[in-house]
Amino acid sequence: MRALPPRMQDKLYHDMILPEETLEIRKKVREFAVKEIAPVAYEIAHKEEHMESFPSDVFYKLAKEDFYKIPFPKEVGGLGLKYPVCATVVTVEELAYISNSIAAVYDVHCIL
Repeated sequence: MRALPPRMQDKLYHDMILPEETLEIRKKVREFAVKEIAPVAYEIAHKEEHMESFPSDVFYKLAKEDFYKIPFPKEVGGLGLKYPVCATVVTVEELAYISNSIAAVYDVHCIL
């Protein structure tokens, strides 16, 4: 695993205006990304693009952690957060810090 660059987000922005639910999501996603994605991020980014190299296991783990439920109301099986857009943006940000490829695919699945 390669060393990660310093996290500028923590120095540039203050979380005092973010809802508590969003801060909890950020913490959970950050811990997940460091533990599950960081060890394979370099390999994911540098593999030849074809079906066999798609990191399905990472996306199954994202689903198991309920990260795909973040943007949606309870009525359709989501988490039913009060500020789902804010939490989704923070999720994409945390994933992108570790792997922009994983973040892009997550973004497409959840937002488009």
